[in-house]
Amino acid sequence: MWKLLFIGNAIEEDRGVLGIRYLLPLNLETNAFVGTDGAARFVVGKNFELTPRLALFGQAQYDTDTKWEGLTALSYMVLKNLSLIGKWHSDYGFGGGLRIRF
Repeated sequence: MWKLLFIGNAIEEDRGVLGIRYLLPLNLETNAFVGTDGAARFVVGKNFELTPRLALFGQAQYDTDTKWEGLTALSYMVLKNLSLIGKWHSDYGFGGGLRIRF
């Protein structure tokens, strides 16, 4: 079982998840899964390398509970293991941060 904790609503929920991940032609990353509560989710995303340091990412998600969601992100690699990220999510709006790779 997976234990999921939703911080925003302070709800704790236990459920099992069975899913599959598949790489489609044109490097479209797809995920599909069904939970023990009957909820299903399908996700498709694509990463575009615009320059050696700049990348654009897009993702669309359909969930039987929340319906459609979208995400787009722009990442700029400052150093080999440090990137600046700006994101927009259809539910949460704009955000930004740092990505540290090690």
